[in-house]
Amino acid sequence: MNRQEITDLLRAAQANCPAPGSPGPETVGVPHVLAELAGAWPGPLTGEHRASIDALCRKLAVTGGVSAEYNRDWTKRTNEQPLAASHWLLLLAVLLAWSETPEAMGPDGRGLALKCLNAALTAHDRIKSMNGAEVKRPCASVGCRSKQTAARAEARGSLTSHNRSLTSHNRSLTSQDRAGGHGACEPGIVTRLESWIDDRLARVSCEVGQ
Repeated sequence: MNRQEITDLLRAAQANCPAPGSPGPETVGVPHVLAELAGAWPGPLTGEHRASIDALCRKLAVTGGVSAEYNRDWTKRTNEQPLAASHWLLLLAVLLAWSETPEAMGPDGRGLALKCLNAALTAHDRIKSMNGAEVKRPCASVGCRSKQTAARAEARGSLTSHNRSLTSHNRSLTSQDRAGGHGACEPGIVTRLESWIDDRLARVSCEVGQ
């Protein structure tokens, strides 16, 4: 994915979302944060945006999910409404985009970029769960499926111990979120994002091997 393709996909994912409402003075609205992060790419990343990315990655790593609204320090949900399917697509696009620009992410940019990639894998699993079936990813050449599988394993192994693996708890929808309902994800954007995931993991695997 080149920079223009990433920008176009961010715009497409954002256009697929309803306009975010303005959060209250004591709350963080995740749709609003995602719109800001999409608009801020390719950086440089501000301290506030870095804190937001850290919080989103932490929520995905610990609970496998993200709600629509939190208090200012991201420790408590202030709205029980789950994040809509269209905003999950934007979340995935935002995480993948920032995983591409470690040089714009400040101190330990590479570590944060890998953290974004791992969080993106969790978000992707969540989107597949919303659709009720595992999505088959496109394969561009003969034998690439086994290469992609090896790339995923090697890339995930390069992450920190905290982010090394995705548990079944991270991958599943909670009963509360199932009850809330998310609607269907836009298939064209999903396919482009899945191709991006495979490409990103393959490149991370090459970077680790160098």
